[in-house]
Formats: sequence, C-alpha cells, structure tokens
Amino acid sequence: MRFYPQAPLSVGKVLDAGFSMDGGTFKQILPLTFAAVLVSQLPQLLPYMMAGAAPGIAGIPGLSVILIAGFHVWMVLNASLYIGWLKSMDAVARGGTPFGVGAALAFGFPKVLWLLVASILFVIAITIGCVLLIIPGIILMVSLLFFSYLIVLEDKGVIAS
Repeated sequence: MRFYPQAPLSVGKVLDAGFSMDGGTFKQILPLTFAAVLVSQLPQLLPYMMAGAAPGIAGIPGLSVILIAGFHVWMVLNASLYIGWLKSMDAVARGGTPFGVGAALAFGFPKVLWLLVASILFVIAITIGCVLLIIPGIILMVSLLFFSYLIVLEDKGVIAS
C-alpha cells in the first residue's frame, strides 16, 4: 500500500495522510526500529558493564584509547542504522518492503561521511548567519533543515542538499 499522496492536498488531508502513513508503516518497520534503539542505547549501558568488571580494570593501559575507538565505531554504526531505518521507512511508504538490519547498515554506511560533511557545513552556515544577525541564522536554519533527508532519500550530494 502506498502512503505518499499522488496529488496536492489541503492541510487537513496532509495531516490525515501523515497519520495514516505512520500507523500503516509502524508494524512493518518495528523490528528495525528495535534494533536501532538498542544500538543507540549501547553507550548508556557502558557504566553498568564497567561496574561489574574486575576492580583493576581502570588501570589497564590503553583503556581510554580502546573506549574512544569503540565510541567512534559505535557512532558510525548508529548513524548507518539510522540512515538505513529512514530509507526503509521511505520504502515501506512507497509500497516496498522494509529493510532488515543488514540491508539498513549496507545502505547507510556509504552515506555516513556525506552526512557528516553536510552537518558540519550546516553548522558553519548557521553560525555565520547568527554572527551577522540572529534573523539570517534562523532563516538559514529553517531553509537548510532537511538536508539529511535529501542526502538519504533523494540521493543528493552535500552541496545540492
């Protein structure tokens, strides 16, 4: 079932279409959503895992380097899964099948770098706009807000998004 409207709609019908898309895709996307939530919460579990470890674990040489490297791996994994989840939601809304975890990661991993670069440019643009005056910063923020969706769903580049 397709959930995207095929013609221009009034505001009320747009809201109705959005709610029906949300409800119609919920069950199909739920397994991938649980996986994304689980991965996103892994750093929250670290203090509990460290507390149960041996008392001398804090004295392990290089532990901070391992934790920093692990955090960066987690960030890439989490971003890849989120990008794949977003594309999976779009696929279901267009009448396709949802992605599994592997397909979501495979789709999302190549786009992580582009999303990072676009995010940095987004922050730079908003900062420059706010330094000039607050209003240009707000205008830039609102006009550039959906860059990530253009990169993921429309396959646009960093500058085009």
